[in-house]
Amino acid sequence: MKNYNPETQRTDTSPVKQRLHIVSLIFFIGGAVKNFIYPLAALLISYFVRNGIEGIWSSGIIALAALLIIVAGYISWLRFTYSVQDGMVNIESGVFVRKNVWVSSDRVQSVDLTAGVLHRMFGILKLQIQTAGGNQAEVILNGISKAESNRIQEALLRKTQPDVHAAANTEEPVVQAPAEQGANARPDADEKLQLTGRNLFIYSITSGTIGIVLAVIGAAYSQLHKWLNQALDLDHMTWEQLTLWKGTLFAAGLLLAAWIIAVFITIQKEYGFTLERTGGRLKMERGLLERKEVSIKLRRIQAIQLQKNLLRRPFGFVSVYAVIAGYSGKDDKSALLFPLIREQELDAFLQRFVPHLKVSQDWETLSGKALTSYLWPSLLVSALITGLTLSLLPGPWIWLALALSALMLLYSWLQYKETAWSIQGDQLAIRYGAFNRCQALVPKRKIQWHSTSQHFFQRRKQLASLKVALPSGKGAAKYSILHLPEETAIQLKQWITQRHG
Repeated sequence: MKNYNPETQRTDTSPVKQRLHIVSLIFFIGGAVKNFIYPLAALLISYFVRNGIEGIWSSGIIALAALLIIVAGYISWLRFTYSVQDGMVNIESGVFVRKNVWVSSDRVQSVDLTAGVLHRMFGILKLQIQTAGGNQAEVILNGISKAESNRIQEALLRKTQPDVHAAANTEEPVVQAPAEQGANARPDADEKLQLTGRNLFIYSITSGTIGIVLAVIGAAYSQLHKWLNQALDLDHMTWEQLTLWKGTLFAAGLLLAAWIIAVFITIQKEYGFTLERTGGRLKMERGLLERKEVSIKLRRIQAIQLQKNLLRRPFGFVSVYAVIAGYSGKDDKSALLFPLIREQELDAFLQRFVPHLKVSQDWETLSGKALTSYLWPSLLVSALITGLTLSLLPGPWIWLALALSALMLLYSWLQYKETAWSIQGDQLAIRYGAFNRCQALVPKRKIQWHSTSQHFFQRRKQLASLKVALPSGKGAAKYSILHLPEETAIQLKQWITQRHG
């Protein structure tokens, strides 16, 4: 009879600890550089500015610091291990203080895969796992193969297949995984859509990235101010000369350069954008220089946002965003689901990828009593700006003040005209915006909290405001309907509080 050995039994069933690809050592060395950046900066300042250290000693210290950084990076890489077993991911890291992180599959909200230029040269990926309640990735494996990333995702997915009974209790749509469909499988069970080159170009030339580029250029202007003075002789140029041709030419050239840069940034970021639905998960893949793949659970989508900016509205193009619980993207509380699609194709798009949501057609708009509530704040601010301009900056500046006042009034009027709402089954749709038009498609069961408010002036007109909030990655995503009829606000509040029938 064979004796039972507890240690042998534990060893046989224990998960295999693995290290990252040897190329990831570069990233660990980069992390060590960040830790040594302040001492190195002090050393360089001491040598180049104060000349307090002789050259041979300075070179020796720099060489020693570089050696320490490489050794620290190597030890950190050597002490970093991970393992996957029974739907759990375990990370062990740290040189002097060991850190042990366990992430279970039921808390995984999204899995992101990124491949930069260096990653793609060696055929490796950066895998990030975000969990419920986290504002950043809990697990980062910067240097694993594609096969290994598939193995990790499959290990997590095996534990997170949708339960039909649980989904029925939570009113979630059930989407069968391909392996479970069997004879009931439909040809369109798995969906895939790729952004065409034409639509990518349209999306790039109509994006708002130019604003970001101009902000960066503005921040760099202070560093280039002396060079610009010498190149354009700004100090000896009169205001009339600058305004008439050199200033206009420079501004036009700056805008053109910023637009070209913005188009290039957007193209390389969204190149090859592909949306795929497999079972109960959605996967977005995009990028030219840096290829990124995001995988999320379909049931984690809290709402869909449809956005049409001023340039895309005349052509009927819409960008689709998703508010996702537990997902903390870099830009906002929502993630880009698909960059550009025609408005008439939205119904079919949602049916394919987010079948529990629909585009609303019948909208209820605000009453005429709400118009003054939107205009009065702009009127007061406009009067203040015009009065200050007349007293402090008389002359041609008054025309600029009047133009700004007219723009503010137009913006408020457009807000009034765009605000609308619609109830379709158990879905609340809210339309808002001004120059840009946005729609939020919100399932009732996803509303985390709601509130109604009424100030003195609204009470006199029998108006009120409604606000709903949904869980997302960076706090709650909130949507408001301002100055709607008081009776309608009460009806919407009662509709939200009613249980799903």
